[in-house]
Amino acid sequence: MIIKILKIISKILPLAWASIIFILCILPANQTLSSGWSDKIEHFIAYFILAFLFRFSWAEIKTIRVLLLTNLFGLIIEITQSYIPSRVAEPNDLLANLIGSFAGTLLYTLIISYKKDKITQNMYFL
Repeated sequence: MIIKILKIISKILPLAWASIIFILCILPANQTLSSGWSDKIEHFIAYFILAFLFRFSWAEIKTIRVLLLTNLFGLIIEITQSYIPSRVAEPNDLLANLIGSFAGTLLYTLIISYKKDKITQNMYFL
């Protein structure tokens, strides 16, 4: 029962994170929180987490589809921002999103590869 609940929660996590990103990105610029970092770093981190969560929660989806999905989402947000008076659509935001998504999927892939290698190594010692 608990495992089933955790699986459901894990499927919801990327959608919840995407919702948070969307809400923060469509708020007027003067109503958002600022970390004090460059907004490109914020984009990188947001999409790094988003891509990692999608790969973790839906491992059956291929990496290329996760990259396409997360970056299409970023493109939709940038287009939406172009219609919000206090917001500006920036191509460099899309680049930061792309790099963050790529890094998030890469980290997930490296972790999974490492775990598989450990399992394989342990099998040889049995």
